[in-house]
Amino acid sequence: MGVIAQGRGGAALIAADDKPAKPYRVGSRIDEGVLLQSVGPRHAVLATSADGPALQRLELPSPAAAAAPASRPIIAPLRFNGKDQ
Repeated sequence: MGVIAQGRGGAALIAADDKPAKPYRVGSRIDEGVLLQSVGPRHAVLATSADGPALQRLELPSPAAAAAPASRPIIAPLRFNGKDQ
């Protein structure tokens, strides 16, 4: 649903298996054998360990794509005070 990148830390709001989105800090376990390895300005990386290879990179849609109707994005922009982050 969104990411907050801050230096080597940060967090991501991730929805999986048709469940409501939940916030996860970098290093947090998301599911059995999967953790949030890192976040960037417009992505989150899932892996089996903090220093292991990436399992999946979740990309935020571009601001233009996020404004257009889409079929259920993996993650979408966070909004604070009406501004995309």
